Amino acid sequence: MEYSNLTNLDSVTTVLSPYVDKQWFTEECAYRGSFVHNALSNHLLGIWNPPATEEYKGFIESGIAWIDENIKDVLSVENGDKTRMIDPTHKYSGQPDLIATLKINPVPGIIDWKTSLALGPTWVGQCAGYWNLARLNGFPDAAWACAVRLRKDGKIALANFIQNLNLELQYFLNANAAYRRYKEKII
Repeated sequence: MEYSNLTNLDSVTTVLSPYVDKQWFTEECAYRGSFVHNALSNHLLGIWNPPATEEYKGFIESGIAWIDENIKDVLSVENGDKTRMIDPTHKYSGQPDLIATLKINPVPGIIDWKTSLALGPTWVGQCAGYWNLARLNGFPDAAWACAVRLRKDGKIALANFIQNLNLELQYFLNANAAYRRYKEKII
């Protein structure tokens, strides 16, 4: 699925991009992430997936294992919902990978797929930004968020739950304000 943002608002990922160490984020990493995200979205939506290459198969199996073990109700899937969520006050947009309830928690939350086992310092801000968008755009009861680290070997993914979403949201909103203030403007 091709990425599309017609809102004229910066995305959560764009806002946090100045804080990502790009030496570890290659074109191959971006392609892998997109391919795996799309495969997991299709799985959640019940859409057929073309066979994955061996290189990506484990990541997809890891995500499906985590979904089967943990997800109770799917409420929103990134590629299934065509409308991007926006925060009109803070002027940013995004689309969470997944909004769902867990078998152990009936309250909706945000799930963000990661194809890196190394923890990313911006993940908490990304999850908090999506959490805020969900609460503003039809999911006011969303109460938690986690980054789910998919594993190349196909073993069940590892979830990192964000501890203080209100605090992390404030950090994200500060980053958003700085990004909007200092980004290069085309004149």
